[in-house]
Amino acid sequence: MVCTKCGTRNENRAEVCRRCATGLHPASMKGKLACYTHANREAINSCGVCGNALCSACTIEYNSLIYCDSCAPPQATRQAFDADYERIPVIDPARSQPATFGQRLMAFLIDAMIFIIVGGMIGLIGFWFTGRFLITSPNAGRWFWIIWGALAVSMTVYTAVMTSMSGQTFGKQITQIIVLKPDGHILDWQTSSLRTFMAIFSALPLGLGFLWMLWDPKGRTWHDNIADTMAFQYEEVI
Repeated sequence: MVCTKCGTRNENRAEVCRRCATGLHPASMKGKLACYTHANREAINSCGVCGNALCSACTIEYNSLIYCDSCAPPQATRQAFDADYERIPVIDPARSQPATFGQRLMAFLIDAMIFIIVGGMIGLIGFWFTGRFLITSPNAGRWFWIIWGALAVSMTVYTAVMTSMSGQTFGKQITQIIVLKPDGHILDWQTSSLRTFMAIFSALPLGLGFLWMLWDPKGRTWHDNIADTMAFQYEEVI
């Protein structure tokens, strides 16, 4: 079945999406018999061979008998086009507004604060063992650069992975924005990685690449334009 949030195809009996962990069985189906393949569709038939429940899209009728895909004779073909097996957008771009500068700035600050807290905890652990705040003193030698380098790499990976999974980091969930392709689909990991690394390029000239969204007609930053992505306002918050 296909996740209604990120469009990822999952095993037919999966409970949650393997990519974004969204539940695949909507509340609207409570008390109804769900299709064996599509948990978000009500069954109207059952396979005459294996007994699997089938929705209208999965029903294959041949010689007045009902079959599922697995049991249907080779010469039988499905009549209905199954839209669930096409990647579906998370939002309708035509109806969604671009994220504001304030939303994006706040999302960045929230995510940065998470790593500042983690860095502070590492600093306290280092002080406990060495008597020095390794994370704040360049005199700590290589440990200062190792710790800050690890934090920078971790934040980059965190942003790329979360964006490719659901379009949202924790900060974006709080501020109700989501990063998607312009057509409303979740980014693949290559695009997400490119966008994340190009964000460093946007930040280098005194943050001009981020401020560019204030003049861009679509509200896109430099790294959005390079990766061909959009940050939309998004009502659902986890």
